[in-house]
Amino acid sequence: MIDRAILLVVGAGLVILPMTVVPGGADRFRLPKELLFRGEAIVLFALMLLRARNLRLPVRLSEWRREHLLAAAIVVWSIIVTATSTHRALSIDSLITILAAAVIFLATCIAAESLSHRAVDLLMPACCVNAVITILQENGIWSPIPVTEGHYGAVGLMGNANDVGTFLAAPAVAAVVMAVTFTGKRRWLYLAIANLLVAGMIASATRTALIAFVAAMIVLAIVQARRAAVVIAVVLVVVGLAVMSPATTLGRSARELGRAAVDRNYQLLFSERLLPFLAAVEMTRDHPVAGVGPGCFRFHYMSYRVALEEKYPPEWTRGYPMNWGAVHNDYLQVAAETGVIGLLLFLAAIAILVARRGPPQEATFAGTLRWPLATVIFVVCLAQFPLELAAPRLMFITLGAVCLTVPNIQKRQLRLPHSKLVIVGIILIVASAFAIYHLCVIPFRDNITLREIEERLSVAQSLDPGRAASLARKNLDELRGIEQSQKLSPVWYTLYGANCEMLELWQEAADIYTRALVIDQRPELYLYRGLAMLHLGDIEHARADMITAVRFNPIILDQITGELRTSVAAAAGVQ
Repeated sequence: MIDRAILLVVGAGLVILPMTVVPGGADRFRLPKELLFRGEAIVLFALMLLRARNLRLPVRLSEWRREHLLAAAIVVWSIIVTATSTHRALSIDSLITILAAAVIFLATCIAAESLSHRAVDLLMPACCVNAVITILQENGIWSPIPVTEGHYGAVGLMGNANDVGTFLAAPAVAAVVMAVTFTGKRRWLYLAIANLLVAGMIASATRTALIAFVAAMIVLAIVQARRAAVVIAVVLVVVGLAVMSPATTLGRSARELGRAAVDRNYQLLFSERLLPFLAAVEMTRDHPVAGVGPGCFRFHYMSYRVALEEKYPPEWTRGYPMNWGAVHNDYLQVAAETGVIGLLLFLAAIAILVARRGPPQEATFAGTLRWPLATVIFVVCLAQFPLELAAPRLMFITLGAVCLTVPNIQKRQLRLPHSKLVIVGIILIVASAFAIYHLCVIPFRDNITLREIEERLSVAQSLDPGRAASLARKNLDELRGIEQSQKLSPVWYTLYGANCEMLELWQEAADIYTRALVIDQRPELYLYRGLAMLHLGDIEHARADMITAVRFNPIILDQITGELRTSVAAAAGVQ
């Protein structure tokens, strides 16, 4: 009964999570999926605790499976580096995600004992829906939600074109393996699905995902030889035609990369990501053992970015002056945030896929998928950040669990008396409901409130002072009401400060920007605090904040006028 409940929750997560979008939220795509990911983990954790009361758990380490030991090691190290973090509040939030991922992995291993390859059937509908929507958006035919026009609107239900490609990469590989290892109608169905998912990646023009997919196909061809030749050839022809065609976004992008390589245009060649790569390297050098702490890369990026100009050639440190929240290379991000030990654990998690050996009668699908799956994960993490995104992370967890789990059809009997089972069940239900409400429901609700406040602020800026002040006061009241759940959200602080400015509460605005800089170092926050200080007559502090902002982002200088602009430009070294 409990195993069936776990199976149901795991299956529901595979179907629902990748298609979850909240049009009315400040973050319509990533945050809702992350909250659902955590909610699923809470439910599964309660079910696994109940299951543990009924089944004998392995007591000796020799009885534990290697993947379970590795998951435990990752959790333990994550707790350690959170305790030593340079910003513990940010790290605790990331630790929750790591714990949720570990729970979902273990629960999926339990579900995979009875599901085996059928787990792939469950994850394919959401993948196909995202692929179809991305194709329609890329061609300007239809989108279920308002998005940016042109290629940057090809976001599926992920919110970002690169997120879609990253999400589809591993399922596309799994679909090809299904077509290779099965016969009859199932083979042709999955061959069609594989081509659809590849078409979705092509529409998203996510180069890293396609390179990872092609690398996985080469590995699959090596390990499967003739059996896979026809299927792999069909899929690779589709990719090849898209890359060679100048009519596709992917084809044009491939040509631009070729020219960038010849011209040594590192910004274009690395898609503006060389700066976060170098910043992550420097963080690892400064904190080699435990890193700066989970989730802390974005907090330290600005200071490291400014310091790069003193250590690297100018052609390496030119780039768009944005505050990168992720490195776009999970190896560098894991090393920067959790140290060399964390990086080794991450590499071990990929390596265990190919090191795992099953019995001779093991299902062909799981054995065939291991090397291609390890390849696609290894490559896609080189220039993307799937560990930071709920939907791609769920794909890796699910397919990894399927590869590592040996099917078990034996039924286990409950040993806990029925009366005790009911009592324990009630306690777990209450605890789970409490956790879901505080960790998922409240942030979800407040995310919608933030969007409503953003819209009212936009309206207020076009109204007369009296009506604008009324809306600003209402916004501040609502912002105070959701402060607890938004204490790590830069958006909350920015909105609060903007409404204070509308009411000319300059000291309160300066104070709120100071609090914001404690959780996120962004140049615009320094600018906003500098402007507030200017209204308070504190010229020296205003000038210092503006210099800091302009050093990171010279474009900010356009928002400063008069003699102060000249002074700031000279001090920041900007002409």
